[in-house]
Amino acid sequence: MSTTQREFGTQAWSLRVELFYYLAMIFLSRSFRRVIAWLVASIAYVVYLDQSSAVFFERYATVAGALIAFSAGAFVYYLAKKIRLTSWHLCVSMVLFILYLIFAPWIWGFSSQASGLLALGVPNHYGLYGCVVLGAYLLLSIASSESSIRFPAFGTMLGNIAYPVFLLHWAIAIVVVGVGVPFHEKWFFIPVCFILINAASLLIYKYLDEPIDRVLRRAVREGKSPNSIFTKVITALRVRAGW
Repeated sequence: MSTTQREFGTQAWSLRVELFYYLAMIFLSRSFRRVIAWLVASIAYVVYLDQSSAVFFERYATVAGALIAFSAGAFVYYLAKKIRLTSWHLCVSMVLFILYLIFAPWIWGFSSQASGLLALGVPNHYGLYGCVVLGAYLLLSIASSESSIRFPAFGTMLGNIAYPVFLLHWAIAIVVVGVGVPFHEKWFFIPVCFILINAASLLIYKYLDEPIDRVLRRAVREGKSPNSIFTKVITALRVRAGW
């Protein structure tokens, strides 16, 4: 198995892409005009991928393939500051997004046996890009809503553990299979993984993410230098670990 294939099977490819854009967006998203140019270039690249019959990996898991998703997110950020949408848009965008997830295989003509994002981005189909467009519409509906949207405590908690869930789900599934839980017995395998993934994610948030976030916010408010912030984060981690 090649390095690229191994990365596609874990979260390494995603982390690489995200870290690249976290840095690149410092320059790409400094103004709305620059973001519009970035979005247009991203759309042009999607057309190029289609014309060149690019495989799914190129469309979804590469730095260039992620251009459309990150540029769409930056576009929504600026557009939400310029317009206001009624709550009607929020309802419509949620319904459309959910319906799309359900009916994408029928719309684009690929097997419904595919699962997850693979079912939304099979090569030569636009399921993946439909998800990006409708996801952007949903995000815009939330960010530019005329009425204040408040998430209950449970929703906030789900948001807090979302990234740990993403980082852990693959590894925990492999461990569960490794200890003898049959993958094909979904009625048992899925609940076990669900419980372990969410429990581990809650622990990571409570004992790692939250302390770091608290230190960072305090340091930024106090106007600390980057070196000072880094030192504070390391100190907080050492205290938590009992070093």
